[in-house]
Amino acid sequence: ADAFQRQHINEPSHLPFNDADCNTIVKSQKMTTPICKPFNTFIQCLHLSTAQNRYYSNDSFYVTNCELIRKDQQQGCVYHATTVSWRICITCEQPHQFPSAPLSQDTSVPCS
Repeated sequence: ADAFQRQHINEPSHLPFNDADCNTIVKSQKMTTPICKPFNTFIQCLHLSTAQNRYYSNDSFYVTNCELIRKDQQQGCVYHATTVSWRICITCEQPHQFPSAPLSQDTSVPCS
């Protein structure tokens, strides 16, 4: 759950996120070494508890998708930001032979 919080929950400082914000936060969260993470989603909220096995939001959150567009020699990993408003569902599953890991999804798919 701590890794999920670090990689996917972001306190909103300003919205919407732009490309420079994605580049900065993905790098600061150490998701660009040893390789660039191809895609990451940030949920913009002050606090989101994932202590339970499932969290389903009644309200919408701003969600920013940071998509890798290229790896540049001087700039490193370069991302494009897209911010949308979604209701979210977060569930914890038990992958085979690994500890529980939270998963997030757009709620256009039912939260089962």
